[in-house]
Amino acid sequence: MSDQIDDRLGKIIALAKRGVGGERTNAEKLVRQICERESLDFDDLMRDGEKVERHYLLFRSKLERRVLAQVLYHFALTKEHPDIWNSQSKTSLIFECTAARFVETSYAWTIYRQALRREQEKVNDTLVAAFTYKHHLFKTWDDEPDNEKLPTAEDLERYERALLYMKDMEHVELRKAIEART
Repeated sequence: MSDQIDDRLGKIIALAKRGVGGERTNAEKLVRQICERESLDFDDLMRDGEKVERHYLLFRSKLERRVLAQVLYHFALTKEHPDIWNSQSKTSLIFECTAARFVETSYAWTIYRQALRREQEKVNDTLVAAFTYKHHLFKTWDDEPDNEKLPTAEDLERYERALLYMKDMEHVELRKAIEART
């Protein structure tokens, strides 16, 4: 895990334990919110921030599993606890780390998973556009008037990405299923 993030959470816990007045109250409130969000026991976290326990995080696809493993390597795992296990249901990864590391890892996974899904949607849209352009799979009639509207910068960027995809695609040869008889 990033030492900067781990240190920051450790400092919040330290403030909640040893702070004075309002700073202690605010730090406790923040730690309670984190514990509630991550289903952690506040007392355990405050009593022993370095206790190593088993945790798990869910994924929905092979791609998400691969990225989650990288998030775990970056944020949660250490030389002392380097292992990741698959759950029996094959929908989560199990690992061991401290509660503080788990909170940061879970937060990072939430953010990265959202970003991954946005990027995956963009890639899928580009793939479909490239495939349909490559194989001329679009309407062949012209019953709509030509639209003189110029493409936006975003459109041009999407076309450029599609062209790059098209270069690496194989051409699919399609022969007629029913031959015309004369």
